[in-house]
Amino acid sequence: MAASTRPLVTVFSQVVDIKGLLAKHCAGIPVKFVDAGVPGKGFEYDGDLSDDKLKALSEAEILLTDPPLFKQDVIYKLTNLKWMQSTWAGKGGDHNLTNRSRPAIWGALWSYRILNRPLRSEYRLLSTLSIGILGAGDIGLEIARVCKAFGMTVWGLVRHNLPPEKRSQYINHYRQMSMLPELLENCDYVCNVLPSTKQTIGLLNGNVLESCKAKKSVFINVGRGNIITEESLVNAMK
Repeated sequence: MAASTRPLVTVFSQVVDIKGLLAKHCAGIPVKFVDAGVPGKGFEYDGDLSDDKLKALSEAEILLTDPPLFKQDVIYKLTNLKWMQSTWAGKGGDHNLTNRSRPAIWGALWSYRILNRPLRSEYRLLSTLSIGILGAGDIGLEIARVCKAFGMTVWGLVRHNLPPEKRSQYINHYRQMSMLPELLENCDYVCNVLPSTKQTIGLLNGNVLESCKAKKSVFINVGRGNIITEESLVNAMK
C-alpha cells in the first residue's frame, strides 16, 4: 500500500513568526512561503503582486493567507486553488467567498479562555454575576451558551433590534449600540468579540467605560484591539 503524501501548503502572510509557529505546530506538513512583506506591518501589501509572486500563488492548491493582502480579482487568477485558509476569524478584506468556518470552534476556545478568569479568581458564585457580550454573533452566542450554563445573566450587544423569534435562549437581555451604557452599568464582566468595522473602531474610547464604575466591571477583550485606545483604557482604570 503506497504511503499517502501530504499536500503542499503555500503561505502568504505577514503574521509575526508564522514560520516558527508552523514549524512548531505543523511540523509534518510541507510548506512553501511566498514573501508577503514586513511581518506585522499592518496587513497591507504595498504594491501590486509581481509576476513571480503571482505565479507562485497561482500554483497553490492550499493557501494560508491574510485576506487583506490582495484584492478580490487576484483570487480568481489562482486557478489551482482548492482551499484558502484565513489566518484569523472575523471580518477582513473584501472577498466574496464561500465561508467554511466553524464559529462553534472559535466560540468554544474563547469561552474557556474568558471563563478562566472568574473561575480562578472570583469569590462570588457565577450564578450571581452578569456578563455583557459586545457582539452577539456566532462566536458571541457560543460564549453566551457556556456562561448561561454556569447560571450567569447574559447581556448581548447587537446592531439591530431582533424580533423574538431570532433571539437566543442564552441571552437574557439584548441591547442595541445606542444602549451600550445601560449594558455596561449592569454587567460584572464585559467581553468584547466585535470585529473591526467603521462602527466599532473606537466604540469604547473617551469616557464610555465610566458606566462600568458602579459594578467595577472586568473588561475582557478577545475581539479587535482598536475598539479602544490605550489612553482611554488607562483613563478608565484610574
